[in-house]
Amino acid sequence: MKKTIIAILILAALALIAGILIPNKFESSYHMELRMSQGAAFGVLSNMQTYTHWFIPTQDKLDGTPQISGIDGIVGTELVYLKNNKPAKVKITSIRPLEDVQLRAEYPNNRYRSYNHLFRIQSKAGNTVVIEWQKQQIIQFPHNITAFFYGRHKRGKAEHKSAFERLENYLQTQFPTNVFDGFEIRRVHLPGYHLIHSDWWSVPLFSANEFNDEVFNRLAVYVGNLNIGSAGMPLKMEVAYIVGDSIKRSLAIPLSEARSSDSFGYKYFRGGEALQVLYRGSGIQAGKARQALMDYVQTYQIAVRDTLIEEHLSFPEETEEGVSVFHAQFLLFIE
Repeated sequence: MKKTIIAILILAALALIAGILIPNKFESSYHMELRMSQGAAFGVLSNMQTYTHWFIPTQDKLDGTPQISGIDGIVGTELVYLKNNKPAKVKITSIRPLEDVQLRAEYPNNRYRSYNHLFRIQSKAGNTVVIEWQKQQIIQFPHNITAFFYGRHKRGKAEHKSAFERLENYLQTQFPTNVFDGFEIRRVHLPGYHLIHSDWWSVPLFSANEFNDEVFNRLAVYVGNLNIGSAGMPLKMEVAYIVGDSIKRSLAIPLSEARSSDSFGYKYFRGGEALQVLYRGSGIQAGKARQALMDYVQTYQIAVRDTLIEEHLSFPEETEEGVSVFHAQFLLFIE
């Protein structure tokens, strides 16, 4: 009996020593650098609605519909979902606007384990941000002993890495905007375009971007004489590649239906998903907006399926200094 008691005391002492020596906090950290605004990144990380797309693994989302309680985007907001058919809760515990968001994840049926998450957002030059995601897993004694030997901390780190990759993918492909060189690039869905257009001509890459009233008037007269239905304001089309220090341009008018012409060219743009960048300013500003769009395409290796469209949303305005100001958008259909 005495030996049994001593053995039990020794085991208890060993367990206590192991509990002291084996950590009960396990940490992991990952970071990414993206071309987007600090405000856009903060908007995702402080909005619990987006968490259903990247924070929760797919298999957990299938266990039930996630629920958000409270006003989304403020301290105290909770996201409740089922993890392995058991309730899980994520709560915003701290927010510093544009800088960081802190969360605490708990499992009511498993109170010995909890997680702290910290998202840090740092703005850098060139309209880029660095997002760091720190995760701390806390396992209470004596459960930290079995968790350590069964590799639960390693699985927790692997889950963190998978969630981080889902967040990175979400920001790159699902989030609708990105900012390049101060211009916001959006993904939009557009109908098809029937265009009747002039001959192509070359202009310097950052030219004054003259509207060319003479060409437009000839197009307008042609459309009017044939009683062809116009579908909107004039468009300028540009090839997607640059020839030396110049671009090729053609002025066009969108039609409501297909119509060939002996005097002018005809081109059809199939509708679908497109990249869009809006701008207002001079021809130099237009050149910068165009370059921002092409930088976006090159950065994310996006497959395009047609030439670039520059659509003027109003007729050019002229300042007191005689500078033409354009209000327009660039559109680029993608695969």
